[in-house]
Amino acid sequence: MRGRHLKASDVVNIVESPKVQVILRQKGVDKPSILERTAQRWLAGLGWQYGKTKNGMYVDGHERDDVVEYHHQFVSHWKEYERRFHKWDNDGNELPRPDGFPIPDPRF
Repeated sequence: MRGRHLKASDVVNIVESPKVQVILRQKGVDKPSILERTAQRWLAGLGWQYGKTKNGMYVDGHERDDVVEYHHQFVSHWKEYERRFHKWDNDGNELPRPDGFPIPDPRF
């Protein structure tokens, strides 16, 4: 097992480990090993997917309600702060600096 990736062969090794074997025997299971295909079925049953991690901003969980709400709050705050940004145009020319806006008290 490397990093965040779990392969079916890793599950086979875990089942074969002495620590798990002790637990299995305590539960009345005499299973010294499992087939890799069995491990694949177990992982699929748990909702795991096979494949390489894709490059990108999101790996997992980006559609959860709490994450979506956080993103909305972040974007709302970003838009508020963006009014205060010092900016340049595409040619590298400095745009007028923001001036004359209230700065909220950070204690509130």
